[in-house]
Amino acid sequence: MARRRGSCILALDALSAGAALTPALKKGGEGENSFASLNYHSSIAPSMLLDGIPILLLLQSHVYYTHTIRLPDDRTELKMDTEEIPPVVQCDLTSADYEEILALWRRAGLTVRPDGRDAPAAFARQLAGGLQRVVGLRVGNELVAVAVLTHDGRKGWINRLAVARTHRRQGLARRLIGEVERRLSRLGIEIFACLIEEGNSVSMEVFERLGYKRHPEIVYFTKRKSEET
Repeated sequence: MARRRGSCILALDALSAGAALTPALKKGGEGENSFASLNYHSSIAPSMLLDGIPILLLLQSHVYYTHTIRLPDDRTELKMDTEEIPPVVQCDLTSADYEEILALWRRAGLTVRPDGRDAPAAFARQLAGGLQRVVGLRVGNELVAVAVLTHDGRKGWINRLAVARTHRRQGLARRLIGEVERRLSRLGIEIFACLIEEGNSVSMEVFERLGYKRHPEIVYFTKRKSEET
């Protein structure tokens, strides 16, 4: 049989992998670069496992694993190097992360006022007051998502939510919103709110999917000491 070159990507999660593919995982190989052996049942279409086509498994933890693949009759064995992608890690952000936070806000298209409300001293003062916390998500050393939570003792606010464009549609906004809600709930706060600029339909859809109600009857007023405030 002539060798064919190509790739086949299988997206799996921890719950559906067994039901969808019914694989049996066994440890194999030796040393740090050892492989696992994945034996496919006859329900897998042979065309997906042709000789020479690498298989890539994407697990729900966002870590890539590669395996030694054997067809049922052991005609074909593929070996590939293991590649790991850093998991998404939640973290509390501080004044030390100020430059990264502002850079992410800018990349995400948020308005930033570095000479006013977002100045380094103002940012540090807001954190020191105890009513503001900043939660982030990192992939490796890269900050890929951020949200600011504040409250007045009665109502909690989700502010300045931003996700890097390269990491959108991966559930990161949902994860941050859920974390903010949990923290506010522990304080006894039962109202969660956010302000979204008109035209930001993506953010509106995210919050509406999570059960937030739009209030078109409310008009937002502010009085600022300066345009940078």
